[in-house]
Amino acid sequence: MKHTGMYLLVASVIALSSPPYSANAQSNSQRQDSLNALIEEFQSLSRIFNTLNAGDTVYTPFFPMWSVQDRGLKLRILSAFRNHGITFQQDEPIHIIVTPDQQDIADIRIGTASFGKMYAKFVLSRELHQAILARKYELKTEVPLGYSSE
Repeated sequence: MKHTGMYLLVASVIALSSPPYSANAQSNSQRQDSLNALIEEFQSLSRIFNTLNAGDTVYTPFFPMWSVQDRGLKLRILSAFRNHGITFQQDEPIHIIVTPDQQDIADIRIGTASFGKMYAKFVLSRELHQAILARKYELKTEVPLGYSSE
C-alpha cells in the first residue's frame, strides 16, 4: 500500500490551515469548509488503515513467532520505529509474529506495544523487512500464544 495519498491529504490540510498570502485567497468560510472536508477524509483513511493494520486477531496467536536476540538487528528495528517518533528502551524485548506462510510480518511487538502488518511495512525499510523474515540472526523461537507449551 502506498502512502502517497495520505501524504498529499496531510499536505493539503497544512496548506489550507496556513494564512493566505495572495490577493485571490479563498474566503475564510470556504477555507474552513475545505479544511473540514479534508479532516473528515483523513479520519476516514486513518480508520481504514487502522482496520487493515489490526489483522486477524482471532488467528494471530497461532502464527509462528520468535524474539529477536541479535543486538544489531534489535537496534536497527528500534531505530526504524524511533525515526517515526516512537521511542523505546534498548532492553525491551522484540517479538516478531509472521503470517502462516512466513512470507510477511503479521505483527511486531516491542515491550508492551504492538504494531500490525501495515504499520510494519510503513516503518521498516524493504531491506530490514526482508532481513527480519530471513531469520539469519540470533533468535529465540517462541511457542505461539494460542498453543500450550506442554
